[in-house]
Amino acid sequence: MSERDIVEPTMLDLLSASNDAGASKINGPIPGSVQSYDKTKQIADIKPAVQVWRDGTFHSLPILRGVQVAFPQSGNIAITFPLTVGSWGEIVVQAADMSEWKANGGTDTPARTRRRFSLSDVVFVPGLRTLNNPLPAGAVDDAALVLWGPLIKLISSSAANAVALAIEADARFDAIELFLAGHMHPTAAPGVPSAPTGPAPSGSSVASTKVLIDE
Repeated sequence: MSERDIVEPTMLDLLSASNDAGASKINGPIPGSVQSYDKTKQIADIKPAVQVWRDGTFHSLPILRGVQVAFPQSGNIAITFPLTVGSWGEIVVQAADMSEWKANGGTDTPARTRRRFSLSDVVFVPGLRTLNNPLPAGAVDDAALVLWGPLIKLISSSAANAVALAIEADARFDAIELFLAGHMHPTAAPGVPSAPTGPAPSGSSVASTKVLIDE
């Protein structure tokens, strides 16, 4: 090969190569699955679900330990749910070292280190699903908020009072109303009523088995 055959890279080529090299070291949002969950601390061990391209090959990322779970919340209001092993969500990488903020909060907190886009600074947002496993039809609605699950607790996790189901309560009240409308005490002798002609109606419980509320 002669010197004529050697193609010198242009400045654009050099800048592009430099950008590619730098970008390959930046971590960004990525799907992950729950390996374990501590409901008291709301932290989880999360396994990144997608390999990343670095140094000319694909690499698996390590399991991230003690990741803060970002449930919808504000002030003293929150929506929480169990995180089962294997459930999916998004690992969101922060642009700066968030360890000081996680420990002490603040609105203008100095970072402890100069690291950026590190896997040490992530939060986990539960809720992702693969396209071949969407939520079932019973979990979605075009015009309503759907709380879908085998058991729903309102106000607090200690809720134990079952919510009355309107359809069951209406049926029970209708039966009582009908009974009272035809209620009679046949009298064997004046002033001495006998027992009613039939027993008061009874029915199944009106309590929900899936929705509990705390007083």
